[in-house]
Amino acid sequence: MYKILVPVDFSEKSKYAVKIAAQIGKKIDAKIYLLHLVELPSGIVDMGAGSNFSIPESMMYLRKVKEKILALKTAFFTDDQIVKYSIKFQHPYEGIRDYVKKINADLIVMGSKGVSDFEEMIIGSNTEKVVRTSTIPVIVVKTDAEKFKFKNLKKQS
Repeated sequence: MYKILVPVDFSEKSKYAVKIAAQIGKKIDAKIYLLHLVELPSGIVDMGAGSNFSIPESMMYLRKVKEKILALKTAFFTDDQIVKYSIKFQHPYEGIRDYVKKINADLIVMGSKGVSDFEEMIIGSNTEKVVRTSTIPVIVVKTDAEKFKFKNLKKQS
């Protein structure tokens, strides 16, 4: 079965990517994997006494993320589509790269907010890094494609 990875950050561009992935998935009977990545600040080392880390707040945050993912699933996918989701604590680029390998994905569909050329040159975007280094096809979605059509999608061998 074809596997499509869709990184989601709940932005409008991310929702557009979910919508496109749902359309592709429906047409080719693919399994969809929604992935939300939570990047922890690099300074977090000690989560003991005196830190700002709060287990109840973190659990509430994760519960809200799960609710948002399930809302995307309800909004864009039909009941007969197979949709899995995962929430990982990892840098977005590294998380996407690792999850592609874990699930043996065939395609990545992701949104891009379209950072300026200057920002892209200095820091790069996660989308740009994924496109540049991916070993599988990546569809980058920047707008709501009301008239998105494709004829055929072949699995790489």
